[in-house]
Formats: sequence, structure tokens, C-alpha cells
Amino acid sequence: MHPAAKQADKPEVRIAIVRIVLDGQYDSLYLKGSVYMVRPLKGQVHFSIYKNSDSYNLPIWISNDPQDTFNLIMSYKKGDELFLAAAPWSNIVDFNEGNFWQVVTIRGIAPIIPLTINIPNTTAIAGSENFPLQIKYSKPAQMNLTNKFYKTNISFDASIFLPSASNNFTEDTIINDKRILTIEGQFQENPDSIVTTIYGTICIPNIGTNIIHIDKFLCSDPGINIETQDGNLVIQNCSDSLRRVELRKILSIALYPNPASDNMIVNIVNAEEGNYSLMIYNLQGLLLSSMDFYSIKSNFKQQYFTIDHYLEPLHLYLVECWRLFIENYSK
Repeated sequence: MHPAAKQADKPEVRIAIVRIVLDGQYDSLYLKGSVYMVRPLKGQVHFSIYKNSDSYNLPIWISNDPQDTFNLIMSYKKGDELFLAAAPWSNIVDFNEGNFWQVVTIRGIAPIIPLTINIPNTTAIAGSENFPLQIKYSKPAQMNLTNKFYKTNISFDASIFLPSASNNFTEDTIINDKRILTIEGQFQENPDSIVTTIYGTICIPNIGTNIIHIDKFLCSDPGINIETQDGNLVIQNCSDSLRRVELRKILSIALYPNPASDNMIVNIVNAEEGNYSLMIYNLQGLLLSSMDFYSIKSNFKQQYFTIDHYLEPLHLYLVECWRLFIENYSK
């Protein structure tokens, strides 16, 4: 009998209590059952469930119905005590302790371990080409990612990393000097826990730490709890030689025919030898199509570009051409 199991206004009436000491290594407890008394009328018995002796005035569940049910989830720690109490409102109610609690089920709930999506901290040498920027996952052993799909956005300073147009991102936009890549696909179970890898070129030579941010990560299974962790990309100079790498926008280009339907010819005036990227955006700044090509030095470089079928005719689009400028020099 709990020391507090006595009605203040009726000291001769005791409260029948079942005390359960909780054990286990769980975070939460599932408690289900019912009370059942045939003879007492509704309101003659006060039922309550509370945790630990000092919380009897703050019950988790209360009822005056002699044929009621309960279905509860509560947090707990090892050593907590659970009390199931019944208090008669009059001394004419006669019952044996515990005979009114029907099929009480108590089950521990394992802590929810989320699916963690992260971009590993990594170091890159300025000017590195085909650099792998990885997105990885960490999951509990029992979680199954088979036939599940994802969609995410990552963002970073647009001047530090130029992704190759051959990657699997579905959208590429630059807003306020931030490049935002939309990536989507299907989870693949692999020993390295890699969601996807974006390849590209490290574009600045100075030493510095840059944040690669995961804006949001969506999974086709809404029951999976997801946490994300941003990553740091530390860019260093090579110990023996340095590479100056930057993106230069090409201003002198000509496009024809205009309007175009299937194919378009791009002329670059005074083309320097090097790698070029051509990108087509809609008026909202969304990248619709792109291509990479290499040019030799010439006064007039002509490049053929096939227009993707989803570009609508008689619409306005923005075309940009960039050259990846790399200069090698020794210390």
C-alpha cells in the first residue's frame, strides 16, 4: 500500500494499488488495458495510473468509469515505479486489490534511431578535376531502404565547386551566389553507405573552409525519421605547385538560328583553349539544359548544340557560356 494511498477526507478508506517496478533499456513504455467492475455504479470508484510515488497527484490516466479502457505511451527510465490505483468514493464499495485491472499489457518501445544523411567533411586541392562530393547515410541495422526513393537539395558557394553536367542532379540554380543542386534517385544498399556522388572541379585556390548545406531531404517512406548533417569542404593548395582556378563568363557568343527548334549553333569569338560549359535557363533562373565541351584556341569557335525536346518553341530563354580557367605555377 502506497503511503499516500489514503483519501484525505475519508481516512478509513484505503486505495487499492498495484505497484510495478520498471526495468529495461527503453526510452518509452506502451501501456494498454482496461478496468472492469460489475457492481459499482459509474462514479463510485476513481481509477488512476501514475508514475513514481511523488506523482500521485499528477496521474497519467484517470477515469470514473468502472468499464473503461486505456492505451498510453509514456517515457520512463530504469527503476521508475508504475502505480495502478483504485479509490472507492464510499466505504460501501468492497473489492479485492487488483481484481478490476483487466489484461494489462506493458511493452517497452525501443528508441527511434533516425536515418542520418550527411556530407562527410573532406579536403580538396584547388584545381582538382573530377572531385567526388559525396552524400552518405547512416541507418539502424533493422531499417530497410530497398525500393525507397529520395529527393534532396544541397547548396554551397557557387564559386568553389563546378559540378559536371553529366551528374545525376535534376536541377541546378544559382541564387545570390549560392549554387543549389536538386538530386533525386533510389536508395542503393552498399557497403560504403553512399546515397550519391556529385563529380566536379574545385574552383578556388585559396585555403579555406566552406559549408556544404543539405537544405532538405525527403524520403518516399514517410515513416522514416530523417536527420541531416552538413559537411565542411576544406580547400588547400598543393604542396609542390599551385593552380589558379576560376570560372570566367564568356560575353562574346552568337547563337543561330534564332528562333531555333531542333539544333542551335554557338559561336564563341576569340575562343581560348580550354574547357567550356554552356547552360540554358528559363526566365526564373532554372537550369533546363547544359553541355560541356573542349575548345582549341581560335579566332572563331563554332559549337553545335542539340536542343532538348522539352524546350518549348517561341519561348524566351537565357544562355550562358563559362570557361574553366586553370593556371599552373610553382611556389
